[in-house]
Amino acid sequence: MDHHCPWVNNCVGFHNYKFFVQFLMYGSLYCFYVGCTTAKYFVKFWTVIGLGGYHLYLTLLNLTTLESFRAPMFEFGPDKRAYHAGLKNNFKQVFGNDRLMWLLPMFSSQGSGLVFPTRHEFGDDHDNLLAGPRGLDSDVEANK
Repeated sequence: MDHHCPWVNNCVGFHNYKFFVQFLMYGSLYCFYVGCTTAKYFVKFWTVIGLGGYHLYLTLLNLTTLESFRAPMFEFGPDKRAYHAGLKNNFKQVFGNDRLMWLLPMFSSQGSGLVFPTRHEFGDDHDNLLAGPRGLDSDVEANK
């Protein structure tokens, strides 16, 4: 489970996260349209745009809402970037590989929702891409 959303009155998790982000993005587009056509009322809708932008940000970082507040625990300790596989791969884990499906509210997320690859499981080719700002060696030392 990612979180419980009172606005859709449902828990948001693996099987419906794509739809939740789409709902927020479509809501944002609609709010933008309404804001452009009725500018004096636009201030009332800015929160949906912010919420949609925040969840798109979380999607690109491959984080759940709860993980953004508290890093998941592993044998070596907490690691907030454990599931980071690069921006493109993170997006594809939620929205799937087929670009045509990205805008449609149909399930296309990768995996079963029970097991997720961590950045420590990727090969050496991915290490530099996934390394933190101090580099891979300092990341490895910090996680020991």
